[in-house]
Amino acid sequence: MWKVFLAFTAHRLLLLVVAFYALSASGPKNHSHWERFLDRVAQGPEARAVHDLSRDSVSQVVSKSRNPFQWAVVLLAHFSGWQTTVCLLIVSNFFFLFFLFELFGLFNRMVTTDVSTLGAIFVLLWPTSYELSVGSSLTLACFLLTFTLRRALDQNWWLAGLASATLSLMDPIALALLPVYAYLFWGVQRFLPLAEWGRNALFFLLPLALGCLLSGSSWSTVLGTVDQSALMTLFRLDTPAGGGLFSHSAAGQTLSLIFFALGAVGGMFSNINPNHRFLPLGVLLALLLSSPFGGIASRMPLAGICMEGVASASSGPASRLASGLMILLGAFEVYSVFGH
Repeated sequence: MWKVFLAFTAHRLLLLVVAFYALSASGPKNHSHWERFLDRVAQGPEARAVHDLSRDSVSQVVSKSRNPFQWAVVLLAHFSGWQTTVCLLIVSNFFFLFFLFELFGLFNRMVTTDVSTLGAIFVLLWPTSYELSVGSSLTLACFLLTFTLRRALDQNWWLAGLASATLSLMDPIALALLPVYAYLFWGVQRFLPLAEWGRNALFFLLPLALGCLLSGSSWSTVLGTVDQSALMTLFRLDTPAGGGLFSHSAAGQTLSLIFFALGAVGGMFSNINPNHRFLPLGVLLALLLSSPFGGIASRMPLAGICMEGVASASSGPASRLASGLMILLGAFEVYSVFGH
């Protein structure tokens, strides 16, 4: 795990240096790099939402927002007195690091430690993962999803239910994962007594149902999400913008999907345990069912479990080449965002 932490620290410092370089090459220089960096982060949608909430009391924040990530940021800002944008960066990176820890632990159940380390590092180096470090509630969603899967495999259904309920407050993937949870529930409990089945099902489904009710989502919202999802886009073989799947505007999303799909298929061959074999593919399909096609590349870390298949199939030179390419693409993304 120390290798993952070291990679996280080094990669994030590298991207910060790239962001500072991009800022120094554009715009006025009457402020320090750090101040200009914070100003750019504060322009993001998550930062603006949290800034508006920070003016309210803690009780008002809970009533106005259904997003636990935003609660955490506002609470830290209230009790520490720090700038809201700084708190946003701290909470984002905190949850992202915890997500990598959970993902490494999940991989360790499936493959060797070396492959687990490489798979977690691949998720860290994914070109759009910088978004998770500059203020994104997706970090908490990634952590909760991975935490739920790991607790389900451990048959700790009440913890899995609480995590899934929290996830349902902030992301529609919680409902899309129901077939995956059902598959795991049957796989790890098929030899248990019926009474045990009922008790564990109640432990899991009761918090999840409560979370769905508190989220305020209606059936029309759920059906609208499905209709506009990436999975429906693939069935139609056309993007919402009107171009093909490999058009200039959609090529990045399509290539990202192909890369993770190859990882999911690779996981079917690298895993012997049936509970593990179809897990990456199920999570990827849930992601496609709950995400718009235009945002699929940014949301791919939710399906980070697919990187286990990529890591298992990678030789030493291939893994180094893939890591180097992802680092370069990520640095280019950061330069493009902070250089304009």
